[in-house]
Amino acid sequence: MLTGCRRLFIFANFLMFQVGWAIAVMLGSRAAIAYVIFAGTLHFYYSTTRRFDYCAVLPLFAIGYLHDVALLLTGVLVIGDSFLPPPWLSAIWVLLGLTLNHSLHFIYRNKILASLLGAVGGAVAYSAGVKLSGAQWGILDGWGSLIIAFAWLFILPLHYSLMKNFVQVET
Repeated sequence: MLTGCRRLFIFANFLMFQVGWAIAVMLGSRAAIAYVIFAGTLHFYYSTTRRFDYCAVLPLFAIGYLHDVALLLTGVLVIGDSFLPPPWLSAIWVLLGLTLNHSLHFIYRNKILASLLGAVGGAVAYSAGVKLSGAQWGILDGWGSLIIAFAWLFILPLHYSLMKNFVQVET
């Protein structure tokens, strides 16, 4: 049973990600970095599972960064003329990592659920991000979304496997 404080924290955690995603996509890198510093500081101040949260963020950030580099190098996604992801895109990975022990914890109860929700959520988030940011599809919209959905079938299960090596994870 969740206490009132825990429910409030989970709701704030969910809201933190949603607001942060919008700030990153629509306002860019400076605003995204400032928000991640602010939201991350609050998150770690109030979190009772700081060690687990660090162990959720670090591998997801690495996976996400490599994922975005691959999208940029292959031309699936185009953001300016760089093959390195902009800080605003990396900030979203940090924020997502902070949700996986709290508001999105249920995802890891079932590996198939994690794969499917990742595929759908990842494709939708990137498609919306392309529409709202300076990013563009380098290939046809439908193919870009499908490629991202395919990659996300593996991202959350891979993250869960890596995270289990750092801390004892409850399922």
